[in-house]
Amino acid sequence: SILESVLKEETNLSEKYPEILYLEEKERMEIIPGVLKIKGKIDRVDANASGKECLVIDYKTSRDVSGIISKAKKLEKLQLMLYAKMVEVKNPALKVKGICIYGLRDGKIFDIEVDDISGFIKNALKKAEETVINIRNGNFSKPEKRKCWRCKYQGICR
Repeated sequence: SILESVLKEETNLSEKYPEILYLEEKERMEIIPGVLKIKGKIDRVDANASGKECLVIDYKTSRDVSGIISKAKKLEKLQLMLYAKMVEVKNPALKVKGICIYGLRDGKIFDIEVDDISGFIKNALKKAEETVINIRNGNFSKPEKRKCWRCKYQGICR
């Protein structure tokens, strides 16, 4: 059952990261000076016993958690890496050791496994910076497959 999965995951998690530092923490900060300010709600950050290393956790209700992880690894979805950077900016003494998705449909935690988490976050920041600069310069295209229903820039989007 889901409750059994959650209990198992929380037990395993608390062995390595026993302290919940942030829970649904709303943040707004500049993470690339002069280029990128973001705001968001970081679902959860757990710290190890020393308080020097942490895990950034994002809750998802999606049925396709593996798809989200795949897109994150290809830097097509940057949310979690930007949240990890926000954690590092907020608390420079804290080192992000992992980024995970907590699937709420099945109660399982999925790690975004990469060899070098620090380099991965840096690459995500570089991608975000490039994207912001391209948007500011008008270098972007409107997706053809879907309509951006909630976008207030539909009338001027290329």
